[in-house]
Amino acid sequence: MSHTNTQSIRLGAVVLASGLSKRFGAQDKLFASLQGVPVLAHVLKTIQGVSLDAFAVVANAENLASVQDLCGEGAFVAVNKTPEQGMGTAISMGVKALTERDGALDGVLIVLGDMPLITPATYGHLRAVFEAAELGQGNQAGGHVPIVAPVCDGRRGHPVLFPRACFEALLGVSGPQGAKSVIDAYQGGLELCPVKDQGVLTDIDRTEDLAALQERV
Repeated sequence: MSHTNTQSIRLGAVVLASGLSKRFGAQDKLFASLQGVPVLAHVLKTIQGVSLDAFAVVANAENLASVQDLCGEGAFVAVNKTPEQGMGTAISMGVKALTERDGALDGVLIVLGDMPLITPATYGHLRAVFEAAELGQGNQAGGHVPIVAPVCDGRRGHPVLFPRACFEALLGVSGPQGAKSVIDAYQGGLELCPVKDQGVLTDIDRTEDLAALQERV
């Protein structure tokens, strides 16, 4: 989809919240308290505060009610009935739910529900890089708009912003590798957006990860 400079880019987000938290213990890590607020609530607050046109959250059957309570009326919540199959299934379900509700999106951010420290400024940087490529009708790889991801201290992080050209491929992903196959195969390539936000590298897998974050926020 091409745009003139007077037209805005329409972006959505898929928040992945259907993992089984096996390494965290008995509690769902997304509802563990980080400074008195559930981990997922930090993520959703940031998403709701940045300039997005739509977002969907992928929950599992066990945490569905809790996810819906946190989302309120601001998002569509999809239920992943097979969370044991890995992140890929959650991505495909989320992209399907989001694009069915808003077919005019130019790009979709894939956001991990266990990464609560990503700042609004990082989302803004990703959007700016994507928007420059989109409005310029693609700056590399034969005119394709690139996938955009943050990089901090030389390490690639999350979230990752996929252009519309990737939507069909995202609908077909499955397994624990998430969207890696889409990134590897995409002709538009991957553009890394340098940020100083350590939150793009910081996820929560174990209780000790959460304890460490308590010292940082």
